[in-house]
Amino acid sequence: MDKKIEVRYINLEEVDSTNTYALKLIDTYEIQKKAELLPKITIVAQKQTGGRGRMNRKFFSPQFSGLYMTTIFYPKTRILTPALITPFAAVAVSRALNKKWGIQTQIKWVNDIYIGTKKVCGILAEGHIDTKRGIVDSVAIGFGLNLFNKKFPDVLKEKAGSVFPENDFTADEKAIYKDEIRDLILEEFYALLDFEEEVCAGEPGKNQVLMEAMKEYRERSNVIGKTVDMFPVINTAQSYKATILDITDKAQLKIQKEDGSIHFVDTGEITMSN
Repeated sequence: MDKKIEVRYINLEEVDSTNTYALKLIDTYEIQKKAELLPKITIVAQKQTGGRGRMNRKFFSPQFSGLYMTTIFYPKTRILTPALITPFAAVAVSRALNKKWGIQTQIKWVNDIYIGTKKVCGILAEGHIDTKRGIVDSVAIGFGLNLFNKKFPDVLKEKAGSVFPENDFTADEKAIYKDEIRDLILEEFYALLDFEEEVCAGEPGKNQVLMEAMKEYRERSNVIGKTVDMFPVINTAQSYKATILDITDKAQLKIQKEDGSIHFVDTGEITMSN
């Protein structure tokens, strides 16, 4: 998509977490000012000291090595399908890397981007609760994209990778590449969110664009057809093995357990079975 968007950037040298910064920023605005001032504010940091992913896992975010940003989605009316925000973000990252550099990516449900067998990007969407109105009024969507990393800590080096692992870019070249990727991701992402809002406002014809995005999400999946270990969000629940049969248009996993029963799962974590 080539839809141009207006984004307001807050650029930081260092922050604990761009998502944490964004959620605190939302709290500083009065309700009547949020619709005017919040949409598409995007925090970009050179380094995160407390970068985090789902389940509060740490995200390795060294200085000048990646794109660490959080954009604030403040819907005009309501969030029609919250479960699609993360898949749309994953599709946006994949489209951006393919459009400019021809890079083919895979998506591990629900929020990880892979190149080959290495994870290069994680996405974290967190709702902001307006305590006065008792509603989720906005969402902070964080993108952690490894761009130029050549070395990772021992605990990550077998799993993590970079978009440009073999590079000798100058500092200026890195800045240009990072800005290009940032802009492309946000253009693709907000084009999908804008279509979603139009569907919510009563223009169902735009729904076809969203279904095409979910079709691409499925086509890029690296888990469909695989046997995985399922880990429910509830800590006391037992993990179990299942085969991923499909991913629905609502981003649910359609799975088959070992006893042959079919289920639909919309939360949890998965790891590939050995």
